[in-house]
Amino acid sequence: MKNLTKSEIIESRNIALEIAPEGQKFNMLMGKELKKRVKSVLWYGGNKWIGAGGIVSLDFLFFSAVKKGYIDIPSDYNTCSKCSGTGNVGYQVDNGTCWKCNGFGYIKTK
Repeated sequence: MKNLTKSEIIESRNIALEIAPEGQKFNMLMGKELKKRVKSVLWYGGNKWIGAGGIVSLDFLFFSAVKKGYIDIPSDYNTCSKCSGTGNVGYQVDNGTCWKCNGFGYIKTK
């Protein structure tokens, strides 16, 4: 299978971000009660999902799924050389969020 770019992965897996209405959180998904309520859900590969407790971007959840191995690393991105893909550099400034990759762990190739 050829390596796909981020936009090709999003299109081929029908990836979509869903955010709960103002003041609400999801407590059930696909008929199953969640152990922890989530505000944002990224759907990928049909009925598979990854969630977050707050409102987050598609990129945040997309790269969270990449880090967990649920989605392949896009061919147009490389692991961040500053944080080695963790998204965190361990400093006190900005809670240690890596400034080079903005905390995603991956940077777009040129």
